[in-house]
Amino acid sequence: MFKNAARPKAYFTMWLMLNKKLATADRLAKWGVEIDKTCVLSKNAEETIQHLLIQCQFARKLWERLFTWIHHHSIVPKTWGQFLQWSIQHGKGKSKATQIFKIILAEGVYGVWIERNSRIFVKKD
Repeated sequence: MFKNAARPKAYFTMWLMLNKKLATADRLAKWGVEIDKTCVLSKNAEETIQHLLIQCQFARKLWERLFTWIHHHSIVPKTWGQFLQWSIQHGKGKSKATQIFKIILAEGVYGVWIERNSRIFVKKD
C-alpha cells in the first residue's frame, strides 16, 4: 500500500485507518470525550472504524459505486479482518489496475471521513 498516487491527505487518512488511528466516536469516548457514539452517516449503529468504513450503508454504497465505475468486480468485505486482507490482496503489484485500486481505496476512505466530518462539524445532512 505504500507507493500510492492518491492525494497526500487521502493517503494519510488511509494510513490512519489501516493502523486503527482514526478518531472515531468509539475511540474518542475511550479517551474520555463525551460524545454521541451513533454513526452520523447511518444513524443506526455505534461509530467504530469497522462500522464507518465497512458496515455503514453510506460506505458500502460508495465502495460498490467506485468499484463498479472502474469495473473492479469484487465483493466488498464485511469485517475488519476481511477488509485488511482484501486491501492487501488487491493492493499488491505494480500493474495499472493495482495502482487504480490503491488510489480508489485511499480516496474512498478519505471521502467517507470527509463526509462524516462535514455532517458533524457543518451539521450537514
